[in-house]
Amino acid sequence: AICSTTIFDNTPGDEPTVPDHNYEDGFCTVCGEADSEGEFFVDGWYLISTPTRLLAYAKIVNEGDTKACAKLTEDIDMDGYSEDFQPIGTSVYPFSGTFDGQGHVISNLNIDTNGAECAGLFGYVAAPCTFKDFIMDATCTIKGGANSGMIGMSVPGAYGDIYFTNLGFEGDVIGTGYNCGAIIGCNMKEAAV
Repeated sequence: AICSTTIFDNTPGDEPTVPDHNYEDGFCTVCGEADSEGEFFVDGWYLISTPTRLLAYAKIVNEGDTKACAKLTEDIDMDGYSEDFQPIGTSVYPFSGTFDGQGHVISNLNIDTNGAECAGLFGYVAAPCTFKDFIMDATCTIKGGANSGMIGMSVPGAYGDIYFTNLGFEGDVIGTGYNCGAIIGCNMKEAAV
């Protein structure tokens, strides 16, 4: 695939070049685009084995692939990556896929949205969706406004079921508003948890 970055040479008469993408660990090293079809997308699942792949997955969902399903294939240590992390699912593009931790642990993920609502590993979710088999350990913290937790909030008007199986949040949730909790900050009445 062709990269969205154009390289110009200052040599008179030279034509600009458009390089191919060069994906490493979920992102193009030339333009920063998330790799939505590369080596970490297998049989309909994003396979997350590194912090940068978790960052790439969040970007993919937050840019519109809301039904993207993912599996953790390793424990994920987010030490040094928390500042770059954006909660998965936005108010415009709420997450509505499956996230299968396969028994793995996420550590050192410290989310601080500076008081914005829906802080969490997942910000906004829309039914139907499934979360299973992972723990955010005691080294993780979530700090935000209203509707914050491992999963911030189910969006209003999204009818259906939200499934939680074998989830754990061992860290601290610090909310400056209403509806904050360890697993989910707020479930709107239309979704069944």
